[in-house]
Amino acid sequence: MGTEERKTKKVGQLDLTSGVQRAIRVGQKLRPVFMIGTALLIITQTVALSPKSLDQSDRSDLELSPVELITGHQAVLATGIPKDKIADYTIEGFKYSASQGSSRQWRLNAIRAFLYDEEKLVHAIDIRAQLFDANGRITHVTGKEAKYFLNGRDLEIFGEVVATFPDGFVTRSPYLRYVGSKRRVEIPVPMPVIGDGKATETSEKLDFTAQGLSYSAETMKLELLKDVKVTLTSRRRKTNNVTMIESDRCEILRDTQKGFFFMNPERPAKDRYVKISEPTLFARARKAQLDYGDYRKTVNYLVINEDVLLREIVDGKASLRYATGGRAEFDNEKNQVRLGEFPQIYEDNDTITGDYILFNRDTDIVEVEHGNAYSEGSMMKSQPKKE
Repeated sequence: MGTEERKTKKVGQLDLTSGVQRAIRVGQKLRPVFMIGTALLIITQTVALSPKSLDQSDRSDLELSPVELITGHQAVLATGIPKDKIADYTIEGFKYSASQGSSRQWRLNAIRAFLYDEEKLVHAIDIRAQLFDANGRITHVTGKEAKYFLNGRDLEIFGEVVATFPDGFVTRSPYLRYVGSKRRVEIPVPMPVIGDGKATETSEKLDFTAQGLSYSAETMKLELLKDVKVTLTSRRRKTNNVTMIESDRCEILRDTQKGFFFMNPERPAKDRYVKISEPTLFARARKAQLDYGDYRKTVNYLVINEDVLLREIVDGKASLRYATGGRAEFDNEKNQVRLGEFPQIYEDNDTITGDYILFNRDTDIVEVEHGNAYSEGSMMKSQPKKE
């Protein structure tokens, strides 16, 4: 039995050895298959987890320009910003002051700024600026973006620009440029600009819309360059307290609070009129001058000159009564219009002429100084002016 057991163990050992050898041979044969399978599995996982082909995808979702990386997909409002490169420096909480000698010109604060070294250009985001005049008075400006060159003194501001001038006057526009060497604010045509004047206890409220603006901080002269509409709201007059003036151009002297209105000389004569509208009166003339200052010291808040036409408005419609002359003065206190320089008033076939004609807007009475009345129809309600 001992011999048989030994034989049996030996056979078992041989069987085990031969089994291992067969397994090794099978493994050697299957190795290429496993390698191919593993490679296919890796490729399958890569394709399954990868985004779709660039040829089939929206490249805007995959590729961002340097500017988009900076601003987070927001459109850049400032012009001239490099679009094919990332800024050399990014500065958080940016502050910068521009001066000439000891004279301050402007100061800029921004949430973030980008410096382009080669272009010597600074592009600032979410900005506040202070513009200084020669006397240290400050115009405060806010906007979405700003741009300036390191070798210059001009500051450009873009996007929802709000400028508050030293006297409280406010303008709103999509763009503003400050020329530091001249201390001048410029908004070019055809940029729209809205102005909101601040009324005081004694002065009138002045608002406007226009295309383009120029303001000199040294002379305090504000020029409206095209399609001007100025609205004066009176605190003194109880009736006809809103006056709208339309013209091609306007100059407003902020220190004396006077406005001058003009038409472009190249216009045809029939269209070359400044237009004035009030609730009960329409007027037109070649030129107009507005005084919106202290009404306690102002006699005539409006004077119009050359080829003057006045027409009453009744229930929102033009009346048959109208007047012509060379000059009309609008009295702020008495609510009268004094018409001079060969004045005439017409109604139907009636005519009144004289040296001066007073149009009393509260009483509807016409007073004539050294006048004559001619009638071929119904007489106008009128009376001669007492000497």
